[in-house]
Amino acid sequence: MYFNSADELIDAFNLRDNPAYERITPLRDCKAGFSVQRRYPESIRYRPPKLKNGIDDTVTLTHVIYEHPAEDKAHIASQSRIPLVVRIVRFSRYTSTHFDYNFSDDNCPTKESVERSKLTPPPIELTYEKAFYFDHDDNHFHDESGRTLTGREILEKAYKDHCDTVHILKGLKIRFKLRSQSFGIAVLDIVVRQLTNILSSIFGRTLDDSDSISVYLSGYKREDLKKLSTESLTIFEYSTSRRVIILFCFLAVSGFTWYYFAAINNKYLKAIFENSFLTLTFSIVIIWFLDVVVPVLIFRLINMFIKLRTKLTLKSFKVF
Repeated sequence: MYFNSADELIDAFNLRDNPAYERITPLRDCKAGFSVQRRYPESIRYRPPKLKNGIDDTVTLTHVIYEHPAEDKAHIASQSRIPLVVRIVRFSRYTSTHFDYNFSDDNCPTKESVERSKLTPPPIELTYEKAFYFDHDDNHFHDESGRTLTGREILEKAYKDHCDTVHILKGLKIRFKLRSQSFGIAVLDIVVRQLTNILSSIFGRTLDDSDSISVYLSGYKREDLKKLSTESLTIFEYSTSRRVIILFCFLAVSGFTWYYFAAINNKYLKAIFENSFLTLTFSIVIIWFLDVVVPVLIFRLINMFIKLRTKLTLKSFKVF
């Protein structure tokens, strides 16, 4: 029922007899997938580097991955409808196999064409995830709205959208979306750093980020939130962070000053301030709230913003 090899998927796309699609190559790191190259059209603003004989060195490289159920069951909503991942990028045939340009090499693009290419806007990499699927019930490709497509039409859409990113008007939407996502990631970075600083400077908590990659992508584990004994102090027989005690004292002084000078006539507050047992009880509860509840809430906020940042970072590579 499913495509179990790259050749089966390539045959479904029907590309072998079309000279526009060059160097069709099976992918080795998945059950069914391939890459294919195609030259940029002369009609767009981008000018790829060229060899001495005038052939383009930089072309589009499109990866097509068939999400076989045996490899990724989490993404399969239907047993017959198998999603595709389509990714299109700029690809230099020369630098993909060489460390750097060697302009004395006949297979290397000319220095003049490389410099000229730098003056033109490069097309933006695009990734389509869950935008297309193959339905094994009717043996056709479809887009996410259910419209029937051929394999070539899928590649043509990716190719056209990729080339349109350098168009002055057509590329505005994509460029704006990518810049907005970059701005959002930067803002979330600042929020995470500020919340981490607040957790440390005000509430006396440290976050263990020894596994920095995992932390950056998924957030902290509960055991990463630590209160060092050297930063603790005991008040009212309750051991808490020194900084929390300072915060509590600041709030207590501010509250009493406001109560005194505002001449507030509130029986509830008056009963608390005039009864030493109630004052002690309320103080311990407030300190506990500042020392336990608030740091955990901030900790959860940090993880929430980290996961949101990761999601936004991934989306910056998935415009569609």
